[in-house]
Amino acid sequence: MKEVGRASQVTLVFAGFKQENPDLLAMSLEKLSDSTGVAIAGVLGMPVLWHMKLTVDYRDGSVRFEYRR
Repeated sequence: MKEVGRASQVTLVFAGFKQENPDLLAMSLEKLSDSTGVAIAGVLGMPVLWHMKLTVDYRDGSVRFEYRR
């Protein structure tokens, strides 16, 4: 990793879920995307995924995240 950025006071909004982040690291995933042949825009960690219901639709080829309230 040549460059890693840091941001403060970032709000993540995803699948109806909102999380305040006082400190966030940012890095390019371009090389990872290029090597796998799949575009990878970001990584969600356990603090976010813990709140989600994950549904995989094999016939449609889709993945759905829902915020569990």
